[in-house]
Amino acid sequence: TLNDNTAAGAANFVFTGSTFLTGPTAAGVTPGTAPGQTLTIKSNNTQLNLASNETNDGTLILGDAADTSNAIVAGPTLTLTNGGTIDTVAGTDYLRLNLDNLGAVNVDATTFTDSNGGTTTIVNNGALNLAAGATYTIQGGSAIANDAGTITNNGTLTVNGGTFTQRGGATTANPITLNGGTLDDDTTAVTGAITDAGGGSTAPCTAPHPATPANHAYTITRN
Repeated sequence: TLNDNTAAGAANFVFTGSTFLTGPTAAGVTPGTAPGQTLTIKSNNTQLNLASNETNDGTLILGDAADTSNAIVAGPTLTLTNGGTIDTVAGTDYLRLNLDNLGAVNVDATTFTDSNGGTTTIVNNGALNLAAGATYTIQGGSAIANDAGTITNNGTLTVNGGTFTQRGGATTANPITLNGGTLDDDTTAVTGAITDAGGGSTAPCTAPHPATPANHAYTITRN
């Protein structure tokens, strides 16, 4: 178990096996990782488990040269707030947690958010960047909401059976693929592109004027 907080000093940590990240519960102290800290979650089925709601202000790296699987796990009841950087760099990486992204998530490997342990939601108010050749699949009923961030999809971002919500954030480069999922959109949303791979739907939207906006650079195509 690593007991850490966002005001701690710079440090580097490497995790193997199943490890827990926790932090102090005192008033004014935020459990998580501090600026200048780097946490590497090695391959070979390494799993970092969040013991409480945490904040990452440092750098979390998933994967290494061993090129097998690893995961950050919190389940549907806990949230990681990312004000720093999360990098998926090698192997098969799993983000099995609610994520409020205010910083940068860089996907350079095969990455999944699935329903193992319960469905979760990725909320993007920062930058979600997929490198060329990288894949990020949200599946099993888990969802992603691009509220006020940017998604630069130079790889393949797919939502299988979940909901993609587009609001104030922009999506650029390759279209996002919905496969049996739901697009939640409205006329206040900004630029983006969606490919409907079949079986999808448009959700009733709680924001004003649910629709694909007339001045929106969306292209919705069916494979």
